[in-house]
Amino acid sequence: MQLLPGLSYFKPALPKRPVDRGSRDDALCHFVPSDFDANASRLIGSIADVERPVVCSDPLVETTVIETKQGTLITLNNWSGKPARKLR
Repeated sequence: MQLLPGLSYFKPALPKRPVDRGSRDDALCHFVPSDFDANASRLIGSIADVERPVVCSDPLVETTVIETKQGTLITLNNWSGKPARKLR
């Protein structure tokens, strides 16, 4: 038996429609998924034994840390589809 929690997390966020690459505003390539499965997220986080250097108050804001000899860059990727107000 396989457990694929990442796919379980992502499944409710994607509409069931054919993938397209159109240029219209309603084309799937412009779609920002945001209705992820919170239970799958908790499961994935509970078994991951890693220290996260940056944590956001909004679970739909992803953090990325890039370190180079010139300095450190922290990017925030907002997957909510709306502005992240009062982000900590």
